[in-house]
Amino acid sequence: MAYSQGYEDPVYVQTGVVDHKSDVWSFGVVLMELVTFLRVWDPQRRPERSLSDLVISRARSGNYHTLIRFPCKRDNQASDVLEKMMDVALMCCDRDMEQRPSINEVAKDLEHFRSHSLPRKKWVVDNQNSAAAAAEEKRPRLAAVDKGCIGWKWELEPYSNPLQLS
Repeated sequence: MAYSQGYEDPVYVQTGVVDHKSDVWSFGVVLMELVTFLRVWDPQRRPERSLSDLVISRARSGNYHTLIRFPCKRDNQASDVLEKMMDVALMCCDRDMEQRPSINEVAKDLEHFRSHSLPRKKWVVDNQNSAAAAAEEKRPRLAAVDKGCIGWKWELEPYSNPLQLS
């Protein structure tokens, strides 16, 4: 089994035992990466070179929220979603493999706050390409950039469920 540095399950590294929950660990690291915008492995970051070690260490001391990169400080709903994502990531990266959720439980958690908590909006990079794409698709764009969200805009997006068959 091949793993990339930073994504590997410590149980697998220590024992060679592979389980479906080894992938849950790796997915938790991906969620951490998305929420923090930090590299999964950084040799310059000491003492915790791996992102999972850094987040778990901060969680133990009660201040992992300082690692979350909030796109906009004034948006409480987005902040809540990012914190929930980090909570799911921490559950996925439990050192005790038996305590980790199944990937189905993780999917249900993510789908729940996607469909119930998230506004139906998405992040769009504020550049010429996004303006051209919006013009081609004839979709509305917000004119003003939120001053707390440098380089990003909120754009309305209709809710769609890709798993729903028609």
